[in-house]
Formats: sequence, C-alpha cells, structure tokens
Amino acid sequence: MNLFKALSLFKDLNKESQIIGTYNLLGSVYDGMEDYAQAIYYYQAALDLAIRGPHRLYPDLLNNLGVTYQKMGSGTLAIESFRKAISSPGLLQLNPELYARLLDNLAYAQFIFTPTVLVEDDFLTALRIRDSLQHLPSIIISHLHLSDYYKTHGHLLLARDHAEKALILSGSKGLLRDQMGALKRLAVLEPQMASEHLTNYIRLADALRKNENKQREKFARIQYKTDDYIKANQRLFQQKLLWIVIAIIFLILLVFIYWSMSLRIQNKQLHFAALQQEADEALYALRIDQWRKGEQARQEERERLAEELHDSVLTQLFGMRLHWEVLDLENGDTRFQSQTQGILKIEERLRAISHNLVEEPLYNHALLIKNLEVLLKEKSHQGRFAYCLSCEDPEPFEALNEQAKMHLFRIVEEGLHNIVKHAGASKVAVALHSKEQLAIVISDNGSGFREGLIKKGLGLRNMRARTQKINGSFHLATGTTGTTITITLKHQIYGTQTH
Repeated sequence: MNLFKALSLFKDLNKESQIIGTYNLLGSVYDGMEDYAQAIYYYQAALDLAIRGPHRLYPDLLNNLGVTYQKMGSGTLAIESFRKAISSPGLLQLNPELYARLLDNLAYAQFIFTPTVLVEDDFLTALRIRDSLQHLPSIIISHLHLSDYYKTHGHLLLARDHAEKALILSGSKGLLRDQMGALKRLAVLEPQMASEHLTNYIRLADALRKNENKQREKFARIQYKTDDYIKANQRLFQQKLLWIVIAIIFLILLVFIYWSMSLRIQNKQLHFAALQQEADEALYALRIDQWRKGEQARQEERERLAEELHDSVLTQLFGMRLHWEVLDLENGDTRFQSQTQGILKIEERLRAISHNLVEEPLYNHALLIKNLEVLLKEKSHQGRFAYCLSCEDPEPFEALNEQAKMHLFRIVEEGLHNIVKHAGASKVAVALHSKEQLAIVISDNGSGFREGLIKKGLGLRNMRARTQKINGSFHLATGTTGTTITITLKHQIYGTQTH
C-alpha cells in the first residue's frame, strides 16, 4: 500500500527515476507473492522507462525479470533477459556484485533448461567474484547452485561440500530459507544422515511459518486501517475519470477542427494541381500543334521542290539526252556517248532526290523524341555540358497518349534543370528503353544531390508526383560520381486509353 501511495506521489511530481524504483519494488513484492504475471507487468513498466535513459537500475530490472521468468518455467525468456543484462557496457567494473549475480543466474538457468551446455566455469567465476566482495548471501547462493550442478553431473563429494558450506554460512547469519535449501540437498547427498537433516529442515520451516504468520497479521491490520484511504482513492479516481472524459471530448473536438482545416487545405492543393496540369497539357498541346504546322509547311515545300525537279529540270535533261543520242548515231562520235551517260546519271540522281522529298519521314509523329532533343540542346547551352540522346525503338514512346508524353517531358525538363542548377555536370545522357517496360533514364557525372535537397526539394516531389499520375515508378540514385534518375512505366499508355 505504501508503494502504491509513493507511486502516485512520484507520478504527480514527475520523478521518473523514483517511479522506476517503485515499479521495481512492486515487481519484487508480487514475485514474492507468486503472482508472476503481475510481477512481470511492473518489471516491464520499469524497463520501458529505464531503457530511455539508460537508468542505473536497467541491468537489475532485467535480472529480476529473468528470475521471474525462470520461476514460471519460461527458460528461453529467462536466459534472454540475463544475457541482455550481463552485456551492459562496463558492468563488471561499475557493479561487480551485480555482474556476479547475473553470471550465476544465467549459468543456473542454462543448467536447468539447457542441460547440455557446460556452465561450471561461469558458476566458479561468479563465486570467486563474490568471495572477493565478501557478500555472504550471494556466496551462499553460489554454493547451493554448485551443489545442484555437481549432483546432476555425478560429482557427489563436490556437491556435498558446497551444500555443507552453504549450511554453515547461512546458519551464521540466521538465513532460514538458505539453511532449509542446504538441508534439503544434504538429505539427498547424505542418506545416512537424512533423518537428522529433515528434522532440522522441519524445525526451520516451523520457525519460518511463524514469522510469515506474524507478517500476515501485520498486513491484515494495515489493510483494515486503510479502508478509508481506499474509499478516498475511489472518489478521487471518479473525479479524475470525469476530467479525463472532458479532456477527451475537448481533444476530439480539436482533432476534428484540425482535420477539417487540413482537408480544406488538401482540396485547395488538389485544385491547384489540377489547374497546373490543365495548363501544362494546354502548353504541350500548343507545342505539338506548332510542330505539326511546321512539319506540314516543310512537307509542302518538299513536294513543291520535287514537282519542280521532276516536271522542269528532269524534262529538259531528258530532251537534251535524246538530242545528243541522235547526234551520236549520225556522227559516230564517242564523246557524245560518254556525255549521254553523264546526263543519264544526273537524271537518275535528280529523280531519286525528288522521290525522297515527297516521301514521308521515318517517324512522322516523333513529337516526344524531337521535343526532348530540342530541350537537351537548349539545356546543354545553359549548363555547358555535352549530351547524348538515345532511343532504340521510338515507336512505343510516340504511341503514348498526349498526357503521358507531357508528364514525361516535364520530368526530363525538371531533371535537366536540376543538373544545370546543382550538379555542375560535363556529360548528360538521356536514354529511352522499351524492351520489357518503357523506361527513361537521365544520368550525369555531376556532384550529386545533397541529402537535404532529396528530402525537401520541390522539384523532386513534382517529378515523383508526375510519375505516379502516369502509373509509373521513380528511382533516384546519387553519389559523388553523379546522379541517375529512372522513370519506369508499369503499364504502357497508348492513345486515349490505358492498356
């Protein structure tokens, strides 16, 4: 009851170190009452606070938790707790007594739950440390543990020797429980004196029982006197519960207001993003329209030149060649034959040129590739870098719908802008791959991105957002030797539909 009262006061005063100590004591009390689940609860509560420090009681708490797990029969958890505690930095120098206790507990847990593990050296090391510290209660424990160990492994003389030492030492200090433990072991190890040992054991058990009865009577009186205190605590708890309910309602109201404001801000951001996308699409459509008009004008000019070459120049050359062939037949002059052949070659060359002029270009709709080439050329002048644009098969990229092309163009544009502004690169490469998935790779040999720009850069966020809008994935790899950005389309987007 005093511990719970102290815990309440320490919490009001926000004394974290004292709260940890109180939790530890509560765990020990419940462990003594064999309420192991409650003991583990309070030890764990203390550990959750102590690990943040770390607190000086941290290894003690792990040791107590391991002992409780051992009593419950949870060998794996017990061994884990002991090992974690004994690995605390500098524990042997700072607290040799605790180190020896942990080493002895760990060896005993391994001896009980994993009998194949040899732990004799650990038992003896713990005993040597305790002997050097002259800590009698822990020395007794070591002798009892060694007695059990040697008995199990068939060394009965050693087991009896350690049990007798534990009996002598515990008797000199009046430690009843340790005396009973030693007598219990000697009754097995010395069958000829078992009757005497058991008689002494019963005598000590009666004395211990009387002491425990006195303690129970004392606690009963305390319980009777503290009924009023419990009722007062109940009233206080009800008042606190009422305030907690009011606080929760107020907190919910604040959260609702905050959520409403956040939702309104998000709607505004989405509206702004939609407007920006519409503007980008309109700008990209204007660029495409201008390119188409230019292509149409160039095609009309090629057709006009082809008609002029075919209908005028070729006709005149054809007439001259026929006239010279006639002269050649009449006069038999070989010079006319060679000139006729030369005019024939010129005629064939002009006919090929006229045909080529009217033929459609190989990629009549290479809008994305051509726009990227223009963009690279423009940015290379600004950033003073050499560039390379490669595309093994342009057709899948040119088959993308206008929205996808617009987003890919803007992503590359932002990437090149970052190279000019931050990287200081001398070489830039943009590669378009279309074997398994459509992918665009932007790489440079610049200084790379700083971590702050990667996390906070608005341009990179926009690039990722645009990639998501076309159902793609965005990957950035950067270092001192340069940066590589890879945009991969998970699904290919053609025309006005997504496949």
